[in-house]
Amino acid sequence: MKKLGIIIDSFACITQQQANELGYHLLPLQVEINDQLTKEETINNLKLLEDISVAQTTKTSLPNLGLIEETLTYCARTYEHTIFIGISEHLSSTPKYIDSFSQEHGNIHVIKNNLVGSQIKEAILLAQSVYEQTQDINKVKSALAKFISKCSTYILPATLDHMIKGGRLTGIKKLLLSTIKMVPLLKYEPEGTVSVAALKRTQKGALDKLVEKITDEVKGIKNASYEIICGIDKNINEKLEKITQNLNIINREITPAAIAIHTGPDAVCLTSMPNKEDI
Repeated sequence: MKKLGIIIDSFACITQQQANELGYHLLPLQVEINDQLTKEETINNLKLLEDISVAQTTKTSLPNLGLIEETLTYCARTYEHTIFIGISEHLSSTPKYIDSFSQEHGNIHVIKNNLVGSQIKEAILLAQSVYEQTQDINKVKSALAKFISKCSTYILPATLDHMIKGGRLTGIKKLLLSTIKMVPLLKYEPEGTVSVAALKRTQKGALDKLVEKITDEVKGIKNASYEIICGIDKNINEKLEKITQNLNIINREITPAAIAIHTGPDAVCLTSMPNKEDI
């Protein structure tokens, strides 16, 4: 029986060691802080988040191109089929680069998604299970599309500084949000874009709206579970913990630096997903 190859990036919120143990191929996004390039070797890296909070300049870039090509070549030769589940093509050119390479081989598949953390981990387990049972990559893609459609991801930045620096807020959005001093609740949309889901006058109001929106979206989904991804602002972290205490929180993660550069190292994120057994 053929195995399904798995390629991930920093959005999976796992370390290189964990990826190796699971048999996944990790392409860590590169992080540049004050013109110093670093590869995020560990996910729970509070020091990197602290560095980002005081840095003059920060940005992310593609995983090392040599590593990408080496990984894709290995997977194309080793597995009958390989899937890449990672950052959206709207946030990085990594998926487009991988998709371009895959045209030469035909057995590497970029999965369009808006997933992060435990959502990606669960999606991988679903993909592996379907492939093991069917050996059909099209059925894997179909199952993943259904799973992804039932997932939600909301982000609440403590400030807009890093979203503006990272180019995620531009033009009229940048002008409005910088001027009216509202607190934006952001949604990572199914197609992989980031939109403003709500504007509130206070952080408390935005946190309440965050929980309201994500719980509304899981209505009708059996056994929905949630994950909290948070940064270095203890105040907002504690507030989120308090208002989500009645939710089925299955995991908590520190924000990967590659994400924090754009959302801010003090942003919080709440995600939801269905049980893969119900797909």
